[in-house]
Amino acid sequence: MRGLVVIVVLSLTSCSTEPDFSMLIGDWKRPDEPFYEKWTAGDSESILKGVSFYLHDENSSFVEVMDIVNLDEGYYLNAKVFEQNEGLPVSIELTQYDETSIYFSNHKHDFPNFIAYKRVSDETLEVSVGGKEHGEDVLWEFDMIRQ
Repeated sequence: MRGLVVIVVLSLTSCSTEPDFSMLIGDWKRPDEPFYEKWTAGDSESILKGVSFYLHDENSSFVEVMDIVNLDEGYYLNAKVFEQNEGLPVSIELTQYDETSIYFSNHKHDFPNFIAYKRVSDETLEVSVGGKEHGEDVLWEFDMIRQ
């Protein structure tokens, strides 16, 4: 009977784990182009804050501002692309996660429908972004290397 109690306690503990977004914290770069993503610890309103941008010569062109928040109904990645969606953020819900990956999706939004991050190592993330763009399925997959 003692062995049964231990199994039940271990099962309950593993089911209640919270997502670990800390794997995103840091400065990241695509190895094949001057695209960067930077994530920092958040404040009282968000868990993490992020920004993505291109760096051309010494000039930056910002792509989006992001934050990850915990609301009553779940965790969300809010992304605001400056010249899209009338400047309003798009919320993408965390729908899957484990110790090495996080997957956000919003199938009501055209593009992206999903954003996924997978930690390959402490120095490398695999990123997948997909959805419909102009009626066509689009999938971007790329690595990000810690800087």
